[in-house]
Amino acid sequence: LNITRFRPAEVLLTSMRMFDATIISKGIKTSLVIDDRTKHLTAFGDPVRIRQIIVNLLSNAVKFTQSSDEKAITVIIQTADYNSACLPDPKVPEHTRDRHLLLTVMVRDTGIGMTQEEQQHLFQRFTQGNRQTYQSYGGSGLGLYISKILAELMDASISVVSEQHKGSEFTFAVPLLEDGAPPQDLLLSTSPLHPDETITPTIPGTVSLMQTQPHAHSPSILVVEDNKVNQRVLQRHLMLAGYNVVIANNGQEAVDKVSAPDANFDLIFMDIEMPVLNGLEATRRIRQREVDLHLARIPIVGLSGNARNVYREEGEDAGMTSFIVKPYNKEDLMRVIQQLTAQMPPQNHPS
Repeated sequence: LNITRFRPAEVLLTSMRMFDATIISKGIKTSLVIDDRTKHLTAFGDPVRIRQIIVNLLSNAVKFTQSSDEKAITVIIQTADYNSACLPDPKVPEHTRDRHLLLTVMVRDTGIGMTQEEQQHLFQRFTQGNRQTYQSYGGSGLGLYISKILAELMDASISVVSEQHKGSEFTFAVPLLEDGAPPQDLLLSTSPLHPDETITPTIPGTVSLMQTQPHAHSPSILVVEDNKVNQRVLQRHLMLAGYNVVIANNGQEAVDKVSAPDANFDLIFMDIEMPVLNGLEATRRIRQREVDLHLARIPIVGLSGNARNVYREEGEDAGMTSFIVKPYNKEDLMRVIQQLTAQMPPQNHPS
């Protein structure tokens, strides 16, 4: 954990701003309620991990609300003294509780909701509500799983109350050390991650994607990913490394962008599981176009939250060049890019 002094209200606001364009374009009504204590609060905690959890919750709310008849998302944030929170299983040691606060963030939506059975499996790895949810909305089922891991690292909790066809309410409660108390009093969880569970934090809201401007001759990379959070994380890594980045929200958009007359992509990162057109079929169509027009093959790197060999084999069969398992880290991305763009031939254009 990276414990620093921060303002929780600012973390929430910067997280919400990431979704401004989508919320406006989809006509989603949003309400924000912040209690007076939280508006002016500074405390010690891990703002990067807190932000990632909030962004994951907001991302789900937006995704599952955009097709509802009544489109509304309400976010409530409030702060209480830890001792007064009446927690059933308090994690903070008793002798430091009087110096701790409990920050609670509730994200309520009018989306598709879930059954009781779906809620029971929601925070497991690679789990979504049901097969229809995956087919309609895409995603790998990792967002809430990672959020739960991050919450446990901070001795926080995350829970859901939902009713099918009515909507869902997620509650995230995290202990913070009151500003003025020594930071070392904050309880740090010692639970190690499983070796293959690398957590990649989301983008701090104060960091601009344009801090490093790509050069005109830098490789151009197409990122095909339906999850907005994953898009931003991957885009930030690539742009800060100096690459030109173009985003496609699904496989069909990727095929369209690759087929455009001015297309000049050196490499493609292709998510496997997406709505409209999945990554495997999009790869097949791109490869067929290269054959039909006698073009050199663009390296395509498959991205999936599933590490099973069958997924790698399906990617190879479809024509993917390489494969990375989510969640990945920056070093994995840079290593693959360097391997695949080294001594790359001049880019393709149909004659």
